[in-house]
Amino acid sequence: MRRVLVTGSAKRLGAAMAKHLTAHGWHPIIHYRSSEAAAQRLADDLGTVAVQADLAAPESAPRLIEEAVARSGGPLIGLVNSASIFEHDRPETVTSEALLSHYQANTVSPLLLARAFAEQVQEGHTGAIVNILDQKLWNPHPDHFSYTLSKSALHHATVLMAQGFAPRVRVCGVAPGYTLPAPGESQEDFESKATKVNPLGRRLTPDDIAASVRFCLENPALTGISIVTANGEHLVPTERDVSMRIDL
Repeated sequence: MRRVLVTGSAKRLGAAMAKHLTAHGWHPIIHYRSSEAAAQRLADDLGTVAVQADLAAPESAPRLIEEAVARSGGPLIGLVNSASIFEHDRPETVTSEALLSHYQANTVSPLLLARAFAEQVQEGHTGAIVNILDQKLWNPHPDHFSYTLSKSALHHATVLMAQGFAPRVRVCGVAPGYTLPAPGESQEDFESKATKVNPLGRRLTPDDIAASVRFCLENPALTGISIVTANGEHLVPTERDVSMRIDL
């Protein structure tokens, strides 16, 4: 059984990845922080289990890996670090609290999860980690400043972990583009912009992202790389976050 822990998978993109992986022969373990009902419904639908952990607490990472192994009945061969926080700030408004909370959730927890995951990969076996990044690392702007810094650190850590965990564990990144409405953005606004923000002129779907994640999990030749899955959105310079632009 190909067991994979997908963090932050009760809703939105994480849930889409769990569904996609199930459809292609994987057994995802659903992780949630507070969305217990949604997580349990998804787990029931997919024939799997849901595990709770607040990744704001550093000690929760190894416990989450241990519980995922115990509840699913065996060792993991995949980890998708999808859980994150995404709150708006800018360089002129940033606070230490915002920086620390974003780094804890988006950088520190994925790294501690990766270490605990690597430790449970059995002798003679291999595993794969996929860190969910963001296309804006290749097309930066100052919106969501703390979030961007924390994801940038995770991007660089992806390369370092690929070196450190080799040969038993591969580590890759997937950087989505504008896939779902941002917090506070209406579905109508999202749909009006979704095909205008990238050179391919098509709407990016959660399944597009999930397919890149699965590619990284399954291709034994990939490590230390990140796949920007964004319809080329990263090629179009912008001074503001797409969700905040009113000129589209």
